[in-house]
This record gives sequence, C-alpha cells and structure tokens, in this order.
Amino acid sequence: SSLSLLAVASSVLGIGFLITSQITDLTGLVLASSVFGLAFGALNLSQNSLVFEGSSGGSRRRLMAGLHSMYGLAALSAPLFASGFRYFGFDWRQTFFAVGFLPIALTLLAFTMPKPKKQTGEMAPVSMTKSQWQTCIVFALIMSCYLWGEISVSTRLVQWLRMEKGIDPIAANSYLTGFFVCLLSGRLFFSFVDLKRLNNESVLFFSSLGGGLVFWAGLMFNPLLVVFSGVFMAPFFPVAMDQVTRLFGNASAHALGFVLGCGFLSTVLMHVTLGYLTDIWGLGAALGLCSTALLVCSVGVALLSRRSARLAIN
Repeated sequence: SSLSLLAVASSVLGIGFLITSQITDLTGLVLASSVFGLAFGALNLSQNSLVFEGSSGGSRRRLMAGLHSMYGLAALSAPLFASGFRYFGFDWRQTFFAVGFLPIALTLLAFTMPKPKKQTGEMAPVSMTKSQWQTCIVFALIMSCYLWGEISVSTRLVQWLRMEKGIDPIAANSYLTGFFVCLLSGRLFFSFVDLKRLNNESVLFFSSLGGGLVFWAGLMFNPLLVVFSGVFMAPFFPVAMDQVTRLFGNASAHALGFVLGCGFLSTVLMHVTLGYLTDIWGLGAALGLCSTALLVCSVGVALLSRRSARLAIN
C-alpha cells in the first residue's frame, strides 16, 4: 500500500543520511547518496498517491498544494536546523547522524496509523491504454521542462549571483531564501484558497508562462525578479499532480510513477547540461535555457489541453 511504501521509504531515507554521516571517501558518498535518492523517489510517489487515495476531486488540488509546501518549508528550516546544531557544538557528521533519525521516527508513526479504507465504489488500479500512454509521455515532458526552471533557480541562483553579479555570500543566500519564501507562500495560498473559476489547465499555463517570463527578466535586468518568479512557479507542481489524477483516473498510480520518474531523470540531464553550457557560455546564459524551458512548458500545456478537449469531443 502507499502507506507501507511511505514507511519503508522514510526508513531507507534516514539510513541514507546515517550512512552519509560515517563516509570517509567519494565512493561511500556516492553509495549513500544513491540510497537516499532511491528512497526520496519512492517517498515522493507514496505521498502523492496517499493524497490521491484519501481525497475527493474537489479538495485534491488544495491538499496537493499543502503537501508540496513542504519543499519551501524545508528549504527555510534546514539552514536553521544546521545553524542550531552548529551552535550546540555538533560537527557536520553529528548533524547528519541526528537528522537521519527524523524520517525513521516518521516510519514508526506510519506503522501505527490505520490502513486506508477503500472508498465505496472504488475500482482497482488499471494499466494505461495506448492513448493514455501518449498523453502521459507528453505530460512527463511538460513536467521535465518545469523542473528545469524551478530546480535551476534553487541550485544555481547563489552561484550565479556570486560569479556574475559580484554579490557577497550572505546577500546571495538571502536571495535564495526569498525565492523559497515566494514558493512557500504561493503554495500555501493555493492550499487555503480554492480558486474554483480557474481550472487546472489555466493554472498550469499561467504558472509556467509567468514563471518563465519573470525568470528571464530577472536574468536580463534585476535578480530580484528571479526571486519573485517563485510566486508564479509555486502552484505548478501540486496542480500538475492533481491533473495527473484527473486525466488518468484509476491508472493514476502508473502515470504518477512515470511522470515523477521522468521528471527526476530530467534533472540529472539538466545539471549536466548546465555544467557544460556554463563552461561555454557562462552561467547566466545557461540559466536562460532553463527560463526558456518554462516557456516551452506553457506551450506544451496549451497543446495538451487542446488535445484533451479534442479527445473529449470525439
């Protein structure tokens, strides 16, 4: 079940952190990171599946937004945790060791929770049809383009500000904090406010289009606009997860796994591409490719929406 997967993945996630605290060479670090990454993928899938299984269509989008607020909250709280451990005299190994027990504690909590009951009239999961697979592949590419935009900012903003804008480390970190505040605020807004007049396709389109344009403008004119692009990007991921459940129904478990898997794989390609283009063009120009990916994402959303409408008519 999704709850069992959540418990196991949380435990393995903690073990990955515990191993990291003890490594002494690069090989050990790679292995520990692989364990952590494997568990993170399974954890992400189980979380989204649990929201799908335990909510109705009317509340699912808000719950997804609340769930994915955790990324912004984690990005804000992690530095505070690290500083707190440092204040009390912990070195980095002791910090990793202590933090590794948090997901293990979640494992124990998950095992004490009652198993989710099947809803009345609920049908068993089914495999996707050929048409659904085609839609799923397109949706996975759309998600990959979006992740290029969001993750490029969260992993490269500080480096870009320091290398090409000459901003000192403390100020550069403040910019990144501001981006995560915008991301968190936007997702919390969508979790508490139900914008019924905006369907998922509209939210996804304007989120990716606005995020791409503001991201690009920030690279060209003012870095603060890159920070503000987080407001536009905020609703995309949770609304996309809700849209998967609406498009694929009882085949959502298969679709979620495929879309998330492709998205995570695309981030590996993104890091390699950014590194290569940074050596050739510079980091600012390389990030321009990621802002373009968000614009391509908006085009993909529009095309997929038209395709879905055409299939519905037929």
